[in-house]
Amino acid sequence: MEYKYISLFSLSCFFLFFTNPVLSQKNINDVVKVQERQTLNSKSSQIRINKLSNQTQRMLEDYKLTLHKVDNLKAYNKHLSSLIKSQQDEMVRMKRQLGEIDDTQQNISPLMIRMVNTLDEFIKLDIPFHQYERSNRVAELQTLMSRADVSVSEKYRRVMEAYQIEVGYGKTIGAYQGKLTIHDKNITVEYLRIGRIGFYYQTLDGENLGYWDKKSNTWQVLPTEHEDYVVKALKVAKKHESPDLLMVPVQYSGVKL
Repeated sequence: MEYKYISLFSLSCFFLFFTNPVLSQKNINDVVKVQERQTLNSKSSQIRINKLSNQTQRMLEDYKLTLHKVDNLKAYNKHLSSLIKSQQDEMVRMKRQLGEIDDTQQNISPLMIRMVNTLDEFIKLDIPFHQYERSNRVAELQTLMSRADVSVSEKYRRVMEAYQIEVGYGKTIGAYQGKLTIHDKNITVEYLRIGRIGFYYQTLDGENLGYWDKKSNTWQVLPTEHEDYVVKALKVAKKHESPDLLMVPVQYSGVKL
């Protein structure tokens, strides 16, 4: 906003002009010049005042912005303090858990060794299917137990995996080819496993069939009246026939077929 200023000096000169007609033109010009200088000075002063006012307004806005930033920093510092406290508590819990893990490892390692040895004994006493594969799996576990570069968790995973495989055998049927010694001859036969309740073989020419006698732990000749059932079950196990109700001879209570 611009302001108009008329100085007292100007009014005096104006008054003298009209009250004193003898004043010269030069005096009048001097008075006008003085008035012009005063007007210019007044404008300059007003410009400086306006500039200072704008600067003051900007400084006030900056001050308010700074206060807002300070409030945000206080809130952030409070959040960081809470976060640091939480992290410190977590470190304490982790140190305690690490100590518990050390104790657990000291206890679980002997347990896993006993589990592997038990699995080895179980396979030796079980019906003799997939003997090489199963025995080799146990041998690998025994070697694994003595390795320092394998973590306890990995050892435990492998042991549990072996147990799960053994459990799976009891829930499934399977057929595969393998070697068998019959009458002092090593021949190839087809084996049939029905879970863990029955284990049978058939020669490739279909002439001879037998079953594993759990009581004597020897192979016995399968009675003729059971041959058709075993042959059918063998076809289902090899997926040559669709699944159906199977009737196979099963040994129980030590009674032979």
